[in-house]
Amino acid sequence: MPEYHQKADPPSPRRFGPQILPSLGGDGVREVVCALVEGRPVALTLGEDRSARVWDMLDHRQMGRPVTPSATQPVWGVAYGELEQRPVAVLVGGGVRVRDLRSRRQAGPPLFDSRDIGVINSLACGTLHGRPVALAVAGGERVRVWDLEEHRRIGTNAPARYAAQLPTSWRDPATGDVHDLTRPLVDQDGSRWKLVDYDGTEPIVCEYPLSRTTLGIADAHAEYGFDEVVTSRHQA
Repeated sequence: MPEYHQKADPPSPRRFGPQILPSLGGDGVREVVCALVEGRPVALTLGEDRSARVWDMLDHRQMGRPVTPSATQPVWGVAYGELEQRPVAVLVGGGVRVRDLRSRRQAGPPLFDSRDIGVINSLACGTLHGRPVALAVAGGERVRVWDLEEHRRIGTNAPARYAAQLPTSWRDPATGDVHDLTRPLVDQDGSRWKLVDYDGTEPIVCEYPLSRTTLGIADAHAEYGFDEVVTSRHQA
């Protein structure tokens, strides 16, 4: 018996009302985030020139100078949040950084300072159990969550190490492999590595001589091979 499939009608285009304000930010706005700041509606825009600007939507003026992650870094992503009842912008550029929108100063150390190699694909702010948090999709694989209040208490300078205590073992959730971190880290070429930090998700390692270039241990093992310290799930 033949089968008959009814074709769905194409969706009708949505119609919007007339524009009520002049365009904000000129041409080439890549992202826009809207919020209420001290009772006034504002728009936080990311332009093609990779700068973030704050606009008062009632009188259509730019509020202060452009917001940047650092003096030398362009902006690649933006989100709006609140920290201790102060408006903040969370920006991607040379890491993930928090800027106080009133003072334009950095609020705490970088959330993600590019030591664990990866790309931030998406960024958002919200609350978790009443505390302000920032969420980021890193490398298209993981969602990382940061407590903004806790990071502000750390201070403006990033510490040499975030973790109070380094793990002695770690199981890769993607493969099930178990890494014994009490043993020396030596790759397949005989090069020595050191466990330098733990970001709450994965141990961070660095090859000798130590430098600012570091890797998550899963990526380092996949690329260089730490076979002497890794037990696969098939061997366990």
